[in-house]
Amino acid sequence: IETGLGGRLDATNVIKNPLCCVFTSISRDHMGFLGDSLAEIASEKAGILMGNTIAVSVKQKPEVMQVLETECGTKGIPLTVAGYEEVVSKQVTTEGRIFSYKGYDNLEITLPGTCQIKNAVTAVETILALNSQFPVKEEDMRNGIRNTYWFGRMTKVSDKPVVYVDGAHNEDASLELVKTLKECFSGTRIIAVVGMFADKEYEKVLEYTLPLMESVITITIPNNKRSLPGIELAKTAMKYHNSVTSAGSLKEAFEMAQLLCGEDGMVLAYGSLSYIGE
Repeated sequence: IETGLGGRLDATNVIKNPLCCVFTSISRDHMGFLGDSLAEIASEKAGILMGNTIAVSVKQKPEVMQVLETECGTKGIPLTVAGYEEVVSKQVTTEGRIFSYKGYDNLEITLPGTCQIKNAVTAVETILALNSQFPVKEEDMRNGIRNTYWFGRMTKVSDKPVVYVDGAHNEDASLELVKTLKECFSGTRIIAVVGMFADKEYEKVLEYTLPLMESVITITIPNNKRSLPGIELAKTAMKYHNSVTSAGSLKEAFEMAQLLCGEDGMVLAYGSLSYIGE
């Protein structure tokens, strides 16, 4: 069960005796609700720790790790940390990754994003932590990781033209997107379609990602009062790119992007998960 927002006050906290509490990467997001600093946000997330549970976390930034370790220590909850430094990368393609972790050789994921290995090893550690209560065969674990599909996380939705969609709605997510593009799509002509919410760190997202784009088309996310107008997003984008256009609709933006990318480029739509389905 995934918490929706934060942890301490999230609706999922009606479950008072979770078997295991798992923390994926904690970053600056939803600051209006969770706090301005990483430590404050981590404290809210750590609110899921209760009862006679165990905890698993990906290796976090130092200020986040300190909060989780302190909370677990205070409550007497054992904490396992998935160490990314123990990952040995074997193969990286636009279709996924093969890697080894601890005693497990050639684990395969079909999610191309750089952050997905961290998520995968966190899943492995969670399975191991629960193994005494719920034994899982290694074959089943491997199949589960291989078959995991998460739409909207660097997902290919078309071959002709090549189109990818990715949430990339905050600073950390945009940095992961940049790593993925450099690692898997170096040299590819990328036409960006970008829509974002006004309450997100949109300028940082643009600053990090736009240098990798050939052209940029901004949109207003439809049917949402939190949307940043496409023309305002374009004005900010112009600080970091000299080829920026604002489209009147997502359909218009895609048609423009399709023309610009031709047969050898790709379209990348990102900035919010809220319009990726459309």
